[in-house]
Amino acid sequence: GDKVLELFRQIARRGGEGVSHGVQLVISRDGKLLSARLDGNAIDPQASYRVTTIDYLAQGNDQLTAFQGGTDLNAPSEEKNNTRYIIADYFRLMAAKGIAVDAKLEGRIVVSDE
Repeated sequence: GDKVLELFRQIARRGGEGVSHGVQLVISRDGKLLSARLDGNAIDPQASYRVTTIDYLAQGNDQLTAFQGGTDLNAPSEEKNNTRYIIADYFRLMAAKGIAVDAKLEGRIVVSDE
């Protein structure tokens, strides 16, 4: 939980980053994390959370150094775990179901004037 909050603080300092569905961050215009929720619940500093990302960020790049302090790192190198493969596979699956994949604004990160 503490590491996830630190990651979200780093994301706030950068003015936002891509985050998963279910994550809602409120950040200030000057880069402070005002609140962090997952599926409507506040992040519990004592809880453990699973975070999935690309290797570049997991290595602490783009100023997201909180990843470097993570535990139980699992970085499988099989092609099925390659980000491009996962995204392409998702698009194929949706196309087979006749579902058009589109981007929509969900308010995952809200910038507040507070």
